[in-house]
Amino acid sequence: MERISVIIAVYNTEKYLEKSVRSVMGQTYRNLKIICVNDGSTDGSLDILRRLQKEDSRIVIVDKPNGGMGDARNAGLKMADSEWIAFVDSDDFIEPDAFEKASHAFGANPDMIHFGTSVVQEEEFTYRSTNKKYFDIRFSGLVEIDGDIIMKSDVVIWNKFFRRSILDRYDIHFEDIYYEDFAFTLQYMFSIRTVYYIEDKLYNYVRHPESVMGRTYARSSRTINHMYAMRHVLTYLEQRGMVNEKNERALANLFAKSYKFTVQFVLPEQLPEVVSLSDALYHEYPFMQKYVVPTKENGNVIYRPKEKRRLVSRLLNKVFSLKPEFMEHCQIYKVMRIFGIVVFRKKRI
Repeated sequence: MERISVIIAVYNTEKYLEKSVRSVMGQTYRNLKIICVNDGSTDGSLDILRRLQKEDSRIVIVDKPNGGMGDARNAGLKMADSEWIAFVDSDDFIEPDAFEKASHAFGANPDMIHFGTSVVQEEEFTYRSTNKKYFDIRFSGLVEIDGDIIMKSDVVIWNKFFRRSILDRYDIHFEDIYYEDFAFTLQYMFSIRTVYYIEDKLYNYVRHPESVMGRTYARSSRTINHMYAMRHVLTYLEQRGMVNEKNERALANLFAKSYKFTVQFVLPEQLPEVVSLSDALYHEYPFMQKYVVPTKENGNVIYRPKEKRRLVSRLLNKVFSLKPEFMEHCQIYKVMRIFGIVVFRKKRI
């Protein structure tokens, strides 16, 4: 049974911490190293970890000064001693058989394992499942990755297994930026060849006022960092020769989505900085201009994928198509489709 290193970064989550860690302790897959990194918590989180460690020798505690979630996860990575690495946020919990089901993919030798997520709304110490399509798994089994696959996958770290050998080979770690998991996951996904998708919802993301999702969809001074994280991804990939024709469309669309999200939730006084940064990236990487186009919406510049225009063109072409097709007896006809009605007209040959 192959070992899995599980990294739990902890900062002032005493309200949720025990449930989170116990969900890992109680996994039916037993060969785990549970690395809990206390990132300078000022509440009772460290005491909870020490108490749980007395119950389970698989728990390793790293106690360090506060340095942010990325720094805490990097400290956890240094302690990981297995090929497969998983992350659990200290206010979330996982299903009892989550790692056992994920381990069934080991035999397929994927570069990453990605499983489903339930978003759970906290309501006075009870939990209610909510449906968030962002976390829907759209694929099944072993999939060869490409730009389209990446665009249709979420970019959080905690519903995935990563390989230590790939992290080391491509020097992937958490940067000292907000949205560090966004950058980490994209760097990893653009560096690999295969992902094993599991549709089962094995991870429970707890949404509460202080959760990342709770803070993400609200105006904040931190939101601008989403664009800086996107810039970091582009720089990282360019330095490694990964900004190429295979990845260009996906990167351009990710840029457009990042910009739209940032404009929506950034503080008004930061908007000029967002526009300036995005304009610089748009012109620094000429391939952007092939796939996205700046337009005006409510007085703001928005980058829209050009493919939407092509989609409308293709749709109209399909609805009002007039093209030759071979029918039986090799007679050539013109076929016109109008709102699902197919009209045949014999063509002279």
